[in-house]
Amino acid sequence: MVWWITILSVALVVGGIGTGIWMWGGKAEPARRAGAFSPLLYRLFLNRFYFDEVYQLVIDYVVLAAGKAVAVFDRVIVNDTGVNGTGEATNFLGWLGKHQQTGKLPNYALGIVIGIVVIAAVAFGYRG
Repeated sequence: MVWWITILSVALVVGGIGTGIWMWGGKAEPARRAGAFSPLLYRLFLNRFYFDEVYQLVIDYVVLAAGKAVAVFDRVIVNDTGVNGTGEATNFLGWLGKHQQTGKLPNYALGIVIGIVVIAAVAFGYRG
């Protein structure tokens, strides 16, 4: 630990607190004189260099706009396409497939016969 830095820091803090009490304590006469001397500088210090206002503008126009863009991406790409899209595709393919499986043996036999006829027609058609 560096003692001179510690002592200097404590002295600066105590000096700053003392100056603040002197400037703003009681009727705040030194602060009034400073405000009369330079109203622009006084207003700047009084409003803390407008850091809060600038910070709020950055949040309102940059952070919230980026948040809206991310929210749209999440809703449209991730949820609607990735999650709901795959679910809807599976639902549609299941709906198409349900007509293929009837549980009736004659329907399956007819499908096999039609398949064999199509394969034979294609095979004999390319023979030359």
